[in-house]
Amino acid sequence: NFFDWDSIADMIDVHDLGELISGDLVRSRKDYQEVRGNHKSRERNGFNRLVNKYIQDESLRGDVVSSYVRYTDLDQNDQDALFTHLLDKIQAIRFGLVNVYNDRILPFDISEKQALMSMGLIFEFAGPLIQIAKGDVKRELLALTQVEIGRYRRSGFTLLAEEARARLFKRES
Repeated sequence: NFFDWDSIADMIDVHDLGELISGDLVRSRKDYQEVRGNHKSRERNGFNRLVNKYIQDESLRGDVVSSYVRYTDLDQNDQDALFTHLLDKIQAIRFGLVNVYNDRILPFDISEKQALMSMGLIFEFAGPLIQIAKGDVKRELLALTQVEIGRYRRSGFTLLAEEARARLFKRES
């Protein structure tokens, strides 16, 4: 019982509510670092406006806000929030591989940049989880991470995928 699946489901349900007002901000955007702070502020304000307008029950509102804050104010020791972030990033990466880049020939430097950024996101959240997990959970997280890295091998980034795999297992030794 490493994960609290109800808490994960709650965070999944609410973590993007603010984007209904602010819109999504993708990391591949050239000015991501410059606009991130302002965008995240608009996103949080949008979340607060929606919750205050549409959730009248104080207990439910408190639970929704708690789940949102737990996700957005990430504690690196909170395995449920880390796993929710990991799932969110994997979903976005898979969507991009299939629906954005599928069958499109992109200049290598753009493709390589996307692959490096995506693998970095996977490591950002899988790494701390793998460090605190034990036994079967650790093995499953390693397997999940390998599967996601393997998607890049199939996309032509064999060397990057092998380097990422070596990095993953180096952390474990």
